[in-house]
Amino acid sequence: GSWWRGGARAPLPLPSSAQTSRVSLCNRDYLRSYIAYLTTLLQEQAAYHDTRHERENSLHHRIHLLTGVFFVLAAICTLGHVLSHGSEFALYLAYGTIGLPVFAAGLHAINGHLEAARHASASLNMSRALKRMTTELDAIGHTLAAGAQEGSTVEWAQVARIQRIAGQATDAMMADVSAWYRLVAAQPVTVPS
Repeated sequence: GSWWRGGARAPLPLPSSAQTSRVSLCNRDYLRSYIAYLTTLLQEQAAYHDTRHERENSLHHRIHLLTGVFFVLAAICTLGHVLSHGSEFALYLAYGTIGLPVFAAGLHAINGHLEAARHASASLNMSRALKRMTTELDAIGHTLAAGAQEGSTVEWAQVARIQRIAGQATDAMMADVSAWYRLVAAQPVTVPS
């Protein structure tokens, strides 16, 4: 979809100040179809963020687990080196004692730089927010369906709620895109002195 170009906001009519608390110009069928469109968009985005949360969380935990395994293996190598000092395996155990913590520290740094845990948390929060908006849209849709009568008007409050949700959804998704842009933009390299 083209939600980033304001697609979620654009189709909804804005009432003029001359209109009263009841808007007769808004067609219930149009509002229901707009709610369906917006709900689908939000559900797709929530599904994306659910998948992203699981992927980032899994990546973070796997790297963390591998880091721990390397440190445990280094401890075993250290103990083995001390106990087998002078044997033919002592040299190989010394390599493990030296090399495995280096690999573990490198993985730990990579895990910190990837910020997978933070991205997983952000995706989970975004998914929850989008699902709350979807639930609110469903409630509005049920209200519109329950009040549908021949010639009935639409409460302006319902139109305003839909407009507010569309604005919140667009703002949330644009903030997510902006955060990703800042993440992948060229970062200055600093060399510690």
